Amino acid sequence: YHGGFERDFKTGFLTEEDTGEDEGIQMMRMIPDLDILLAGHQHHSICGTYNNTVYTETSAYGMDLACVDIDPDTGKIEARMIPGDGKINDTVLSHVQKEEDECQLWLDQTLGTSNVNLKITDENDARLHKSQLITFFNHVQMEATGAEISATALFLNSTGFNPQITMRNLISSYVYPNTLAVKKMTGKILREYLEKDAEFWSIRVDNTIGVDPSHDFPTPQHYNYDMLDGIDYTIKVSNPIGQRITSLTYQGKDVEPDQEFTVCINNYRAAGGGNFAMIKDCPTVSVNLSSMVELLAEYILKHKVIDFEPVNNISVIK
Repeated sequence: YHGGFERDFKTGFLTEEDTGEDEGIQMMRMIPDLDILLAGHQHHSICGTYNNTVYTETSAYGMDLACVDIDPDTGKIEARMIPGDGKINDTVLSHVQKEEDECQLWLDQTLGTSNVNLKITDENDARLHKSQLITFFNHVQMEATGAEISATALFLNSTGFNPQITMRNLISSYVYPNTLAVKKMTGKILREYLEKDAEFWSIRVDNTIGVDPSHDFPTPQHYNYDMLDGIDYTIKVSNPIGQRITSLTYQGKDVEPDQEFTVCINNYRAAGGGNFAMIKDCPTVSVNLSSMVELLAEYILKHKVIDFEPVNNISVIK
């Protein structure tokens, strides 16, 4: 099961918004005679038994394995976690060494160069003060789709690009196989989108701006903070939720509620992923079924040198 667990196992209380994306607890409550549930999505290292169902979920990046032991004679089922710190089996590796070497060469091939700093050294700062990597992603998306506005997120553990851009840089910076969709949005919906987006931030106890706990627990959801190009806007984090977008302009003019725009987003967001229901209901203008990594590679190979003036169109203030 790709989803995870939406409730605390002991208290039964919801640990996240009940969007239907994670329904593991509900499945174990409602499906009779469910013996084993192998879950994912949230990347928690957990296993146990709930309502007579043995469940497991593993961490990300191969940090551990979930092992379920089934005794066919007694019917006993037990789950356990195995740390992912084992050594590579040289015999197995020898059978795929040629392919592994070719893969590493492919990853390290140079696609082009950048005169702009597209490296990510501090993820939080790269979101708080929009990284030019995001500007570049959005530019590629707008060129590929013809949209007036583009949105993208900085994913967890993104590395950004070196001056010599390689395929490894691309895959390490855009880690999902997302495709693109263009939605038609009114100014009213665009503002609702940005207000939902602005919930990512909160004022911390030391009076600085930080990621709201709802986007860090129970699982980091930093992919649910989009940064948009094609418009200028200000997020005032100290304002109440739903009233944080204090300025929103398009080509130097205030965005009107009935104004219409074409907005490029990834397929996850287009389907309402991240609880952005207002986007799901917008008319779809077009879709581009090439993955973003493909589009980025094609753009860099075509242009060879990435060079543009930094775009600082988002202000996140206290």
